[in-house]
Amino acid sequence: RVTSGFSDDDILSIFRKSIIILSAPRSGSTLMFEQLSKQGSVWTIGSESHVVFRLFSHLRAENAALNSMALSEAHADAKTRSLLRRCFLYGLQNSSGVRYLEMPPQQRPESICFLEKTPRNALNIPFLKAVFPASKFIFLHRDPRQVVSSLIEAWGVGLQTGRFVTFRDLPNWYLPGWCFLLPRGWQAYRGRSIAEIAAFQWRASNQAIIDGLAPLAKNRWADCSYTDFITDPKSAI
Repeated sequence: RVTSGFSDDDILSIFRKSIIILSAPRSGSTLMFEQLSKQGSVWTIGSESHVVFRLFSHLRAENAALNSMALSEAHADAKTRSLLRRCFLYGLQNSSGVRYLEMPPQQRPESICFLEKTPRNALNIPFLKAVFPASKFIFLHRDPRQVVSSLIEAWGVGLQTGRFVTFRDLPNWYLPGWCFLLPRGWQAYRGRSIAEIAAFQWRASNQAIIDGLAPLAKNRWADCSYTDFITDPKSAI
């Protein structure tokens, strides 16, 4: 109801300048998101988009067999595209925390620079291109040793507390749950060590990003290493 005064074309126009951060989990994307969201021209929903995607049960996984969390263009049917954009519009806020829909209509910008981030984006580039057709991407990558080490530690925390668990119902899975994103091919890691699973997640995430960006014009994406970002954040930003 709150967004009923906006047509689908209106909303698509608002989000025509969208920037999406892509990375493997534990690669520093939260830090990048927080720093970029402080820029005066950037709008976000105030957090990662988990809260939005959880509203759509059919976007939980690739299919009913839970083969992965990867979403294709086929998942982005017209109704899903419309509702998803409306959810983002509902939560949209600027760097000062002022919500777009609470601004007087005459003060609302016709289009904004929208920043979106969640590690799951790594697997969902075809889907995201359908939802935000003019989007640009930032590929954030980090030394695999640092990522895998962080993932191993976080898996331990997740299995004890449930904090990072994304699935508890994977078929024939040997642990109490699966943490972080679920790439295709996870079934081969039944009974394997957490270190092997973590390395698989790093490799699969980055490969999905590389493959997803390959068809795009170079002016639609940029890459940044985590080391460069923390060494000279001003230049990186």
